[in-house]
Amino acid sequence: MSTKGTQEHDLWLGRLALARGLITGPQLTEALLLQSRTGMRKPLDALLADKGWVDADSLESLKEQLAGGQTSKASSPHLDPEPERRLSSIYLKVLCDSVLDQQPFIVSYVGRYPRDPEPVCLHLIDKQAIRHGLWMDFLEAVRASQSVDHPNVVRVLDVDTLDDAFGIVTRQPKGAITLESLLQRVRRLKLSEALRITREIARGLTALHAAKVNHRDLRPARILLSPKGNVLVSLAGVTFSPEGAEQFGFKGSIFGSPHWIAPECLKGSPPDPKSDVYALGVIAHELVTGVRPFEGETLAELGPQHLEQPVLDPRTIMSALPREITDAIVWMLSKSPGDRPTSEQVVEALGHAEGSIQRTGHTQKFQAFDPDE
Repeated sequence: MSTKGTQEHDLWLGRLALARGLITGPQLTEALLLQSRTGMRKPLDALLADKGWVDADSLESLKEQLAGGQTSKASSPHLDPEPERRLSSIYLKVLCDSVLDQQPFIVSYVGRYPRDPEPVCLHLIDKQAIRHGLWMDFLEAVRASQSVDHPNVVRVLDVDTLDDAFGIVTRQPKGAITLESLLQRVRRLKLSEALRITREIARGLTALHAAKVNHRDLRPARILLSPKGNVLVSLAGVTFSPEGAEQFGFKGSIFGSPHWIAPECLKGSPPDPKSDVYALGVIAHELVTGVRPFEGETLAELGPQHLEQPVLDPRTIMSALPREITDAIVWMLSKSPGDRPTSEQVVEALGHAEGSIQRTGHTQKFQAFDPDE
């Protein structure tokens, strides 16, 4: 599918410019909002040129890269430079067979228990990442999630400490991928699938909240999709202080990931069920439209937007979206936690929206957007 001349082309051209450091997150958000206010929709590259933010040669290079289906992903430092050193070793009774994923502070392995044919996942978390004396709080949250047995929550089998790490053992659905990896390939999901995934995540959150567990760091990398289409929320309670929090001047202990962190958490309030709903709103916005409500690469760029910038209404990007869907997303992204729905209300609202679009046939108008097709 060609992206030339489409809104997706504009959005992803802006994301590439952001990843290259040619513009800032607030500048991209400003340009997208400016597009929505102009009577004649001006292409994003023309707006960036008019503003003097990106020169002609750089714009041409961005368009060539986008036409080739290439996107940029910022690399992250990893605390364990040689995760393979643990392979064929046993930790928390798990024999590590292969490295599943490596992110800042966490290395995940696919492994197995003796005489158990079902795969498990061992997550090793560097102790230095849990700062401010919150070890017990961290362990209590993760251990509490062991009591949650729900089809939309990854089952926690064991939690314990090792010499240099915390260990969490979870069930690993065979062939599962993360929502993050899917979004790296398919920039926007089919509308019905986007709503289904959002609703299933909300159901998982409802089960966690009923057990007095806040996820604290909900994002696409923490959502698993099984080959059968099951949606599972993983690693509830595992969260870290984002890079740049102390330098940026936020007060108190701040935990979460910059793109999905709720405004009240940036002010030092502890994560709670409503901050999980805010993160779900960010995920839903990207699933439905192909773009996040706020753009940036660092907490310094994204923090002020979460706190002050009006949310980028999904209808700004896709004007024909049914009002029930955009209202639900904007509701989840309310600046004040008291104005947001509970996860149970999200399930109900999306159920009504799905029923409405099925009756009207709207879902057929919004197919998945895959740049490789």
